[in-house]
Amino acid sequence: MYIEQAALKSLEIKKIITSVSRRCRSETGALVAENIAPAEDLAELKRRQELFSDVEKYRGKKGELPWVKDIVSVAFMLEFAEENGLLTGEELVKIRLMLTLSGKMRDALTAAREEYPSFAILLKGMRDFSAEAEMLSVIDDDGQLYDYASEKLSAIRQEMRGLKDTIRRRGHALLNDPSISGLLQERVLAFRNGRYAFLVRQDALSLFPGSVIERSGSGSSVYMEPHSLMKINNEYSRLYSEEVTETSRIFRDFTQKLIMRKKGIIETENVLGTIDLFYALSEMMKTAKWRVPDISSKTEFAFYRARHPLLGEKSVPVEIKCGRDFRILVITGPNTGGKTVALKTAGVCIYLAWLGFPIPAGEGSVIGDIGELFTDIGDEQSIEQSLSTFSAHITHVSEILSRVTPRSVVMLDELGAGTDPEEGAALGIALLDWLLAQKALVLATTHHNPIKRFALITENIETASVEFNTATLSPTYKLLIGIPGRSNALLIAGK
Repeated sequence: MYIEQAALKSLEIKKIITSVSRRCRSETGALVAENIAPAEDLAELKRRQELFSDVEKYRGKKGELPWVKDIVSVAFMLEFAEENGLLTGEELVKIRLMLTLSGKMRDALTAAREEYPSFAILLKGMRDFSAEAEMLSVIDDDGQLYDYASEKLSAIRQEMRGLKDTIRRRGHALLNDPSISGLLQERVLAFRNGRYAFLVRQDALSLFPGSVIERSGSGSSVYMEPHSLMKINNEYSRLYSEEVTETSRIFRDFTQKLIMRKKGIIETENVLGTIDLFYALSEMMKTAKWRVPDISSKTEFAFYRARHPLLGEKSVPVEIKCGRDFRILVITGPNTGGKTVALKTAGVCIYLAWLGFPIPAGEGSVIGDIGELFTDIGDEQSIEQSLSTFSAHITHVSEILSRVTPRSVVMLDELGAGTDPEEGAALGIALLDWLLAQKALVLATTHHNPIKRFALITENIETASVEFNTATLSPTYKLLIGIPGRSNALLIAGK
């Protein structure tokens, strides 16, 4: 299904998807939620629903699929590594965590594949990374290489440990020498720039037997290397440099091997993100009572007890449908009565349903074969383009009309508004008449009586209204299909 950018904006889809992604356990799931697009056709939509259903059945029968906390997206790390050729130890640990989880997930999905056939869709996007996970096992959880990462690294570190013990013994002897300790800012043997040194007071520089290697941040003291440690420091510094070089070589080797499998890693990450998104959607079903709609092969929709997700549980549920008994629904009633909210609720449900998501509606809701979703909702006045409200709407509506098909859903808010009432009503009637001839599904709101009368007498057009309590002069927000409503402008103005 195609949805125009204007519809995404007016329906506040980004906010709604964000509310779903917050329930994901990882940024991987949140990224999948934020980037998922509607299914291309009815067949793909059915596959998405079947997959979600199978994951739900698995969780209900066998418990949660494998998961680990702290998993993050590694795709951007690999993208950056392609440019500089090096992943850090911390990044490699994060990649290892993801690859280890993918192995457990792959095993679980494979074992359950016969019972849950749609798991084949997930397995298609997963690869075997057991060799890479084993390769990265030589890194500890802090991103440092174990000694056994290579024979050379092990030999270097063994020699470094011997030198370090010697340096510490000599350093402690100097710390206990009264002629030396009295010159120090701190009685500590420090490691600076690959060499062991002491922090010496500024006024004692000429008295300390050694060379300056670094000044403190404040400039009140300096790090000085004792002459007696210079030779062994040179040797230790050489080994330290060799250790850094060998560590870098190993990390670069790991990086190149992972980059060679970048596509598979990203696809596998997407599968893990999809499973995490399913977890979030399952939570929406439990806490917000969202439901998976039935699928119809006809171009239609019917949502029962539907609520706009941004309004919460306190909002009044509405029943809104189109396509089965009529192609156009014209909604009338007072301002602030809920007409626009009804349009937006239907639009949100259509979009979420075509993502393959549960929707904020009750059992028995139906989503049909919808090819496009267009909306003209809200004030599109543009100062930069010198467009009035009316001109902006007409420009947008013209763009919509050029793309409408019999599988389109078109939502028009305040049809015929923004200009002379008689001419606006005539234009609104002409639009409805043309859209009816195209067999598109249309939801429209209006205050114009001529449009209401046209809807009442025209076949395949139904009227609806948002209920208004004339005793309290306030809306009830209930949508009544088959009953045209009054705007009650004078009553409301009087109040």
